[in-house]
Amino acid sequence: MKKTLKILNQIAVDVEILDNPYNFQIKDLFLFAARNNKKRAFLFVSKLLGKHIPVDPKRALLTGKLLGFLINEKVENREENRGRGYKTELIAKALSEDKYIHKAFNYAEDNLMEMNIPTLFIGFAETATALGNSVFSQFKGDNIYYIHTTRDEIHEYTSVFNFEEEHSHATSHFCYPLKNDILSEYKRIVLVDDEITTGKTALNLIRAINNKFKNKEYVVVSILDWRRKEHVEEYKKLENELGVVIKEVSLLDGEAICDSPSIDGLEIFYENEKIKEEYKLRTLAKNHKFSFGKSRNLTRKLTTGESVTHKYIDLTGRFGITEKDLTEIDSYACDVVKQLGVLDKKLIVLGTEEFMYIPMLIASKIEGAKYQSTTRSPIYASSSEEYGVKHAARFKSPFDKGVTNYIYNVGSGMYNEVLFITEREIGEESKEELIKLFYSLGIFKINFIYF
Repeated sequence: MKKTLKILNQIAVDVEILDNPYNFQIKDLFLFAARNNKKRAFLFVSKLLGKHIPVDPKRALLTGKLLGFLINEKVENREENRGRGYKTELIAKALSEDKYIHKAFNYAEDNLMEMNIPTLFIGFAETATALGNSVFSQFKGDNIYYIHTTRDEIHEYTSVFNFEEEHSHATSHFCYPLKNDILSEYKRIVLVDDEITTGKTALNLIRAINNKFKNKEYVVVSILDWRRKEHVEEYKKLENELGVVIKEVSLLDGEAICDSPSIDGLEIFYENEKIKEEYKLRTLAKNHKFSFGKSRNLTRKLTTGESVTHKYIDLTGRFGITEKDLTEIDSYACDVVKQLGVLDKKLIVLGTEEFMYIPMLIASKIEGAKYQSTTRSPIYASSSEEYGVKHAARFKSPFDKGVTNYIYNVGSGMYNEVLFITEREIGEESKEELIKLFYSLGIFKINFIYF
């Protein structure tokens, strides 16, 4: 059954659900928003990812874990996996009902699975870096590995593949594994993105990998799969052309068609546009530096063209991690929370851009905390009912002043305290800008967390 959904009475999206095995309600998975992008006028605003809407961090982690169970069900063919009766319905319920989250999370942690062939998981920057890591975390064994692509262009390393994300606001992807021969070592490659519209991003990556490494099996994984029939045919054509196998796994399949142009000239009210000087008297900002394993100083090319040296943590997933690394990451996250001590019950934890998984994991260990990440994506905000972005705030990226970052759906008075978690320490000018921003949102207790 087709439905036409309106966005701000200017953009029409025709939606048809074709496969929904867990009978999700659309409103449980996503909302719509208009965005400032000539290539695509709208955005699916996920209620699971922790990117544009604050979420229970365990719900975000469970989203990846449920996809992991589906990979096992649809891709793995091992005899011992048949008839095990994994309780995926429990995890699906947890994605829409809070009362199931704790039980579902414990169940997933107690039922990690193994791959029957060496498998490389790749998460797509920026939005799916944590999702990819969460999918990976549902598996165990020495024959699996996780890495996510990055927007950062790093001078010291050569990217093992480059590809473009055509509809995105920031299109270039790079990949810098520290492990040698990462692509030749793994027979199966699992590509994880939050949603697929045309599927071109995955196809571009498959082509890029196949140029150097033939005869791989690919699994394209997403929360939402909106490919139309002609896009599905493109996958079949590529299979025949390259002689590869491509399988798809998602929580919901359908078609979403939008012929409306982007909205021009719509003004956005940013919550932090006007700040009173009294913020200096009312805010309490603290700096917290923690250890998170090994790190390295690398030279990054900024959008301005200049080069700077930045500290990068080895365990983020940007350079590749193993299952054993997940245990180390979890231990560090526990230490951070223990050292922070008592926090306000109305707490929000913020990751930054593609640095999502570690902050999400930290948030998952704080009772009652909400989690989301900053984003580069420019989205229109509106108070319209059932619109996906009600509040917007913006600031300059602490690590690349040519990039604007946004925080969505955090309104005045919603939270009392914030953990703003970055991979490395930020400068005083950026801290001052963020202190003003949080003050405008009624958040007077501010913690800058870095490693």
